[in-house]
Amino acid sequence: MDLSYDTDPMDCYLRALPGEPKFTLLGRDASAPDKVRQWAFERERAISRGEAPESDRAAVANAQKIAKDMVEWRAANEAEKPWRKAADASDSWFHNARMARRQAL
Repeated sequence: MDLSYDTDPMDCYLRALPGEPKFTLLGRDASAPDKVRQWAFERERAISRGEAPESDRAAVANAQKIAKDMVEWRAANEAEKPWRKAADASDSWFHNARMARRQAL
């Protein structure tokens, strides 16, 4: 499974305009592959209707690959659930930041 997306020319973070809103889905989210596939389906329809450029077919193919990789990654990591550890660390960070803000007020 090739997960070198950060060098992908279709990467939205590389293509985003300054200040442009973005949303990230992670493979640990069980609903993420379906959301990515839905985006790919809608973009493919827009291309077919002439509402999106033909060049977007590469982004559609990339999205379909990422959705497949998300499913495979989650299946391979299901037993250990590393995302729980990441969530615990994130929760601790947010808790500490909240406490520091309260103390500052």
